[in-house]
Amino acid sequence: MNRLWTILLAFCGCLRLAAASSVEGPAEPGTNQWTERVMLPVGHGKWIGTAVGYDHSGPAPWTDGNCLSFMAGASELKGRPTGKADVVNWRICNIHAENFHEITKRLRLTSVEAEVIHRALLMQTNLVAEGRQTVQVVDAGDCIITDQRIPRKWFRAAPCVCLAYERWLDYLVTYPDRINGDAVGAECARQITRLISPTLLANLGGAGERVQKCVCWLAVARQGGQSEPEVIDAAQQRHTVSKARKDLTKTMLLRNLDIADRLGCLDAEGMAEMRQGKAATVRRGPYQGEPLGVTHIIPQAVCPELDNCIANRELMPARLSESKGNRVEAWQVGWARQLHEAGLLSDKGLRAVEKAARIRR
Repeated sequence: MNRLWTILLAFCGCLRLAAASSVEGPAEPGTNQWTERVMLPVGHGKWIGTAVGYDHSGPAPWTDGNCLSFMAGASELKGRPTGKADVVNWRICNIHAENFHEITKRLRLTSVEAEVIHRALLMQTNLVAEGRQTVQVVDAGDCIITDQRIPRKWFRAAPCVCLAYERWLDYLVTYPDRINGDAVGAECARQITRLISPTLLANLGGAGERVQKCVCWLAVARQGGQSEPEVIDAAQQRHTVSKARKDLTKTMLLRNLDIADRLGCLDAEGMAEMRQGKAATVRRGPYQGEPLGVTHIIPQAVCPELDNCIANRELMPARLSESKGNRVEAWQVGWARQLHEAGLLSDKGLRAVEKAARIRR
């Protein structure tokens, strides 16, 4: 098996960077990368796959398969402007070679819709007859097959070994409906498991940023057709805490997802911010234009022990959060009692919350 991986990596490297001598510059002046929607002709001469011998004795679609790239002269793509590159070499990131050829044959597709992430222009030197050399400008990029005619079960459930895992996550967040559905749910659960880990919260803190990131991954799960409650349940399976504690955490995560959605924060820009643990910008409602931060339900000044409790954190526009201050209302006392019953709040902490509510009255 190790030998097969070695062969696969070697083939991918050869196909992507063969004879590339230097990087001329970014694919678009003033940017590191840019995206473009294209229609790619389905022809086996332009679709280049690696040659690892996977077992495909069972029915398609198959879980594993060879890496796939699309290669063509830039002028061969209908409607694409010429003059920027001589050749395109785009790595297909979300479907492997065998599944692609099988489903396009079954559906009798002559072209497929795709989105290209142009990453760089490469100067490629080619050897020709009698030792002479020619130089080509290669448009090197990644490609996501976005054609809605292809059912999701045909797409990859895991990245090709020649694709960096972080880049795979980027594409999973951006194109969740064009990745295998099981993979989307599993990856979202895996990310949330780490973010809400009681051990990591106790040792590292950062509950506010973790809530932002959790909401992003729940939004990815929703856009990928997955059940958000089921994703949270899967994320908490490894946590050895009480069911009551899990239920409160789940309740608040789903509430925060709903808040972000109602305030219009789950657009591409907002998701990018939240994935980094930052505040998205409110797009709808009276607080439009403000950052959507994370506040404490039970104020930190009243009960510091709940600072890193996910179930005590709520998304809220900045101005509203500031106006809330350290007041404790009756409903917050009720929530504090639920946290206490779940083992998230000590007796002393509950008394402090109840005292703050009495003082206000």
